Amino acid sequence: RIAELEELIKNAIIMSDDEASKGVVSIGSTVVIEYKDGTKKTYDIVGSNEVDPLKGKISDLSPIGSALIGHEAGDIVYIYAPSGEKEVTVVSIERTKK
Repeated sequence: RIAELEELIKNAIIMSDDEASKGVVSIGSTVVIEYKDGTKKTYDIVGSNEVDPLKGKISDLSPIGSALIGHEAGDIVYIYAPSGEKEVTVVSIERTKK
């Protein structure tokens, strides 16, 4: 466990609030997306060690998270998941509140 924690610390990237608030989806963003049927979902994009799907915290490496990374509000994004391709619109992006 110590080796795992040392590896996490060694590879950690510290982001300033300025970097995360440029209106682009990144780790630390809370993103609202809308599916074609009008359903809206809110997700917090987190690192893989913070994932909690029941609380809406998804990894940047998950199918939804990786598809959203780098997009801005208003963008149409295609998510490729095991259940098939989904088209969503990024409604809003905010810095995740602690």
